[in-house]
Amino acid sequence: MAKPVLLLVESNEEVLKQIQRDLERRYGRRYRVRAATSGLFKEFRRALLAYDGSDAARRAMEMLARVAFALGLEIDAVQLVEEGAETTALKEVLLYFKDFPMAVSTHYLVFGQPPPDH
Repeated sequence: MAKPVLLLVESNEEVLKQIQRDLERRYGRRYRVRAATSGLFKEFRRALLAYDGSDAARRAMEMLARVAFALGLEIDAVQLVEEGAETTALKEVLLYFKDFPMAVSTHYLVFGQPPPDH
């Protein structure tokens, strides 16, 4: 069985590469870590989107909602948060997908906790 994919979207290419390296080191045994590029979406039926609530992420979500719906993808939206931090960013994600009849789940990856063993 293929590993699930962490799909990264970031407007700053340097930041995108750094995030990809960091997540590959931390989660590479359990996930394939991929940066969003043209043509990438055709490869998957389910997408895992990391979302930080920035203006760039909001613009990306508007586009990704349409693309994911057109391709029939199921979406898992993830926010990376520090342990104990309050956040509402994933509620925003659901707003971008409200007009599209598709499966969307939200999850948090919490920094300050070790990754799960399984």
